[in-house]
Parts: sequence; C-alpha cells; structure tokens
Amino acid sequence: MPQITTEELREFEGIGGVERQVGPATEWTDKVLQRILNGKNLSGIKLPWPCLESKFRLQEGSTSLMVAQTGVGKSMLSGMFTIHAMEQQYRALMISLEMLVEESWERMATQRSLVPAGMDEALDFARWANDKLWFYNQTGTINFATLMAVIRYSVANFGIKFIVVDSLMTMGDIPPDDYRGQRRLMLALSIAARDMGIHIMLIAHARKGISVEDKLDIYSASGSADLTNLASSVILLNKTPQSRKDRDATAPDMTFEIAKARHFDITDTTLELWLDTASMNYQTKWDSPRKVGEDDDDETTERKGKGEEAATVAEISVVEGVEDLSSRRRIKVDGRAWRGSDAVASG
Repeated sequence: MPQITTEELREFEGIGGVERQVGPATEWTDKVLQRILNGKNLSGIKLPWPCLESKFRLQEGSTSLMVAQTGVGKSMLSGMFTIHAMEQQYRALMISLEMLVEESWERMATQRSLVPAGMDEALDFARWANDKLWFYNQTGTINFATLMAVIRYSVANFGIKFIVVDSLMTMGDIPPDDYRGQRRLMLALSIAARDMGIHIMLIAHARKGISVEDKLDIYSASGSADLTNLASSVILLNKTPQSRKDRDATAPDMTFEIAKARHFDITDTTLELWLDTASMNYQTKWDSPRKVGEDDDDETTERKGKGEEAATVAEISVVEGVEDLSSRRRIKVDGRAWRGSDAVASG
C-alpha cells in the first residue's frame, strides 16, 4: 500500500497561504467576455426543481450555508443535491459525521431509484455512482485541520467539485460559543472553494430556543453571524407547523427559502415542498420525482455487457488510534472506485 508522507499532506493542510496577485485589467478580458456570452449567473449546479434552473445555482468557487432545525430534512435534501450534482458531472464528496456511510448510501440509492432500495436498486446505484461519489468514512466529530486536509486532498486526487459538510455541530475543536473559530472555519471553506473552483455546502442547525412555529431568518443560524456573512448563499428550511397541517391536509411539509444569494437577484425566494415518502425526495407542486441520471444507465449497461467490473463507491477514512512517528493522524483512501490502489496519508 503506497504511503503519503507527512510533508505531502502538509500541502493540503495549508489554509493561510492564499496567493495575492495583481495584474492589468486586460488580463481578465477573456473571462469577462465569457460571462457576457454565457450569462454570468447561469453556471454551477442546478437544484432538483426546474423552476429554479434559470434563477439560481450552486456556483463553483463559492460556499453555501443550509440552516434548519433538527429533523426538518437537512441531510435528506443534501443527498438530493448531491445526486443531482453527480448527474451534471460534478464529482461529489459527502462528509457526514452524523450518519454512517451505509445509511447515507442506502438513502441516496432510494432517492435515485424512487423506491425503497433493495438489492437491484443498490447495485444499480453502485454502478451509476462509480467515479462520481466519495464518502468520508467517520462519525462523531472532526477537527479543523483534518477537515481542511481531507477537502484539499480529495480535490487534488479525485477531482471533487461538490462537497457537503454535515454539520457545523460535529466540529470537535470548535465549540458552539467559539465564534472566532466558526468565523475561521467559514473563511477557510470560502477560500478553499474559491482557490480550487469547487462548491462547499456547510449544514448548520438553528439556534436553540426557536420554536418550530417560528419562521427562520438569516439570523437564525446557531453560532457566529459570520457564518451567514461569509457564505455566498444561505438556504433556510422551515418545517410546516403541525397546527397548519391539522387545518389544511394539502399543506406542504416544508418551505425552502433562498435568504441570501450573492451572485443572483432572487433573495427571499421561497418554494413550498412536499415529501414523497416512498422515494425520500422533496418536490414542488409543479413536478414529481424522477430517476436521476437515467440517460447514464445505457452507457453503464454497455460497459457491464463488455465484462467490465463495476467498482464500489469510494471511501476516505481516518484510521483511528494509529499514529506515525510524528504523532500525526493517518488518512486512508479506498481507491477501488478510482481504478487505483488504496493509500494511507499521514497527517
């Protein structure tokens, strides 16, 4: 198993070495012309609902913050976003410290197949997700340095373009009242996203004391105000109060609000969403869940017919309790889905 040295990993832990470049205005001419030609706002990951396609995207080089109370559906929605990003050829990394990989994996297989995942649906998802999806294999907490190292390592080695960090609460060395630490984290994520041309979504809980009857606003995120100040986009999820559902059987299950969109003119845009319990997808009143990536299935079937082995979805894991001579942690990468070998990175 090839070893990655501590010195090599340090490159990916570097979060303060931002290059500052000064150049003549003409140096940006091509980029400006491309923005004018292609539309400056219409690049990035499309969300699952067609009504937003021409209005809002999760842009490369930026960050988003998704805020909701416990049990509203943050992780379920992030799984939907990830599947749709994969369909659009964005390689994705899920850093979910609140769920086991196999739990997230099975739910995403259900969301794609539109029915509770059985053996056929799971194998179909494994084939489709090959070379598209990676998981960080750890539950509990993660520290700041390890998170940033995993992000940079994954982008450099696997071409990751979309990352979900679930959630702020799992940062082991940043307590809820450490506002400086939270600012440092959001700033580091924003710089990393910009420098590497990726999108990073951070999931956060609403602050304590807010009732489910209360509507969240941009100030409702638990923690520092700099979380929302530094994020390019802020998404708020509000669960429909049971009192309203008791009065109206057709009421939505939640509202999805874009409370901040730095590069778009749709602030305070709100969608009503209904949960399709069979597929675990949220839908608007104008559409229904569809099988994501269905056009890719023919190509996958053709490769399988030629006898090519379908690789598993890749994992990135921290090997707990194993230290090298420098007493640094080690990162293990399962490289089967990258047609390569396993690797262990010390750091």
